[in-house]
Amino acid sequence: MFVSMLKKTAPWILLPVLLVFGYWSGRFIGNRFLLNLISSDSLFPLLISRPVDQFYEIALLLNSRNPYSRLSGYYSLLDNKMINTQFLMERFQKEENYTIKRSILWILSFSDDTGDVLRFYSSIFSRNDPLMKDILVLMKRIDRDYFMKFIEKNKIDNTVMP
Repeated sequence: MFVSMLKKTAPWILLPVLLVFGYWSGRFIGNRFLLNLISSDSLFPLLISRPVDQFYEIALLLNSRNPYSRLSGYYSLLDNKMINTQFLMERFQKEENYTIKRSILWILSFSDDTGDVLRFYSSIFSRNDPLMKDILVLMKRIDRDYFMKFIEKNKIDNTVMP
């Protein structure tokens, strides 16, 4: 009797569990998939889906040899709220164009992961770097307390301050 009752109710119990599991795993995999499409050089995701033209265009812009196209790609990431701090930090190190480097720093300041961004700013800060004042301005905008501790620790005088 118990076995026959279990056979009748098992599908109804299993169905909601599968629906909830499928929904959340789909969201997780979908977000990772789109992020991988934008922030990597691989075109593999194009083999298994037809992405929205906008995402494909951003990937093309970011991987272009033309610095103005890459700059447009970085701003597109900001416009679409797709700021991946690790990706942008790596790209900052690879970029040679001053304007693009400056723009990447500015775009990073809009990231939700302010701790990583501030640590990155601190790690690239140099008194000889032409981006020094930009870094200080962005630090101050993100976290004034961190900025004050940073200038005190590095003994930055008022002549250098933005």
